[in-house]
Amino acid sequence: MKKILLTSLVPASSITILLFLATFVSRLRFFVDDFPYALDTPSLTRDFFTFFASYITVHGLFRPLALVYYWFLYSFYFLSDSMAHLLPFAIHAATGYILYRILKRHGMNGAFALLGGFLYLLHPFATEQYMWLSAGPGTIVNGLFLIQLVLIEKMSNRPSMPVAIAVLSTISVLLYESTFFFFIPLIYLIWTKTKRVSLVQIAPIIVYIITKLLLKGTDPRPLVDSFPLIAENAGNLANNLSKVYMDPYYVDRFWNAYRSFGLELVLSTPLLMGGMILFVATALGGLFITRHEVYPVQKSKFIFWTLVFLATLPPLVANKIFFFGFRSLFLPSIAAIVTGLWAGQMLLGKNGRIALGLLGLWTVISFFMIDITIADKYRVLYDQDMKLAQAISQRIKEQNLDRVSLILKSDVPFDSRESFLHADHLLSCFFYEWSSLSCLKMTTGSVHSLTIEHVDGRVTRQAPEELPIVTLRLDKNRDLTVEKIDR
Repeated sequence: MKKILLTSLVPASSITILLFLATFVSRLRFFVDDFPYALDTPSLTRDFFTFFASYITVHGLFRPLALVYYWFLYSFYFLSDSMAHLLPFAIHAATGYILYRILKRHGMNGAFALLGGFLYLLHPFATEQYMWLSAGPGTIVNGLFLIQLVLIEKMSNRPSMPVAIAVLSTISVLLYESTFFFFIPLIYLIWTKTKRVSLVQIAPIIVYIITKLLLKGTDPRPLVDSFPLIAENAGNLANNLSKVYMDPYYVDRFWNAYRSFGLELVLSTPLLMGGMILFVATALGGLFITRHEVYPVQKSKFIFWTLVFLATLPPLVANKIFFFGFRSLFLPSIAAIVTGLWAGQMLLGKNGRIALGLLGLWTVISFFMIDITIADKYRVLYDQDMKLAQAISQRIKEQNLDRVSLILKSDVPFDSRESFLHADHLLSCFFYEWSSLSCLKMTTGSVHSLTIEHVDGRVTRQAPEELPIVTLRLDKNRDLTVEKIDR
């Protein structure tokens, strides 16, 4: 029975939970940046050289490999929108499995290693990376980092191993900067395996700096340029990290509220509820029959993951204007969790490890419910945006106009985050000027200029106004009426 539980029932119930989450992900569509990226990348225009050349001219070599990712993914989206969303999710899920295998290979208790893999897979801060297509490069660099760990383990005796690691690191930093300082823990891990210092791991950083110096662009992203600003950003980072996990407002409005809504979704879907019961039952069985013998102290692995956690922090304070979404908090969070699991294995006895496992299982279940809540909010937000875009198109048609400048006066906030500023998944595509006009282009070709007068007094404008100008009013009930027309 023990063998059947561990080799069949636990994997089967885990895959079931994965498929349920995948069902929610497959129902998603575009969100904010996806609209302009899909319309401006070669997925529609097919004019590769013009697009890449114009982008580099303005932004320099800022995440140049991300442009290739966007081109591929948005091209795929117009073939199958569901499969395009499932692709980043599949990469994320595979990465969670790789983490589980790595932790076991490094000597972590099987139950703790599986818990680490599930927490990686289901952590709510990861959702933006696979539910929001334009944030997808984060899933790839996370996967590349764990593949590097696999190569270090399996190729430690090969002279080519450090070069292979450096090549993957170069790809990562040119795709997304979240792993920019991971050369530090990688050098340490290689040293623990080979007793050699691999300075070639610094090469990706040199390549990144050279690309920035060669092509700065006319409007590069501003980075911190003074120590006081770095110190201020670091203080903001520490404050924000503690706030999203411990502040009563976040605990109540995000963790508890989203879990409660997710529970309602589970209870209202018999098949989903059955899958959750199966998962909890098999996970509890696996936890209590797993051997909890004392494992050798893995100080080097604890040090390595501590270095990983520390290496995730500097990129978060690098921007001159300090702000980050949930996706930016994922790597620091998961590195801290894995470090905590290593500490628990080293310090806790059998009963303590079982208690930690039970807490971890409760966290995994909560994370799943929060994840499906976030997915549902994405879906509802897209439906609302498309309904408004279609209503705008209809109002313009009713005036027998073909091409207009549009002024939208909104009594409805397009930002429902309130003081919950990290939750980018609560933003309408009409919140930003660059996404609002592109959103309209998905439903109508009649609008060439868009000005939005937001309820909070903010005004966003995309493209200069030309006659005729149509002014629409969106009231608090989301009814759209024509206020005036300037011909």
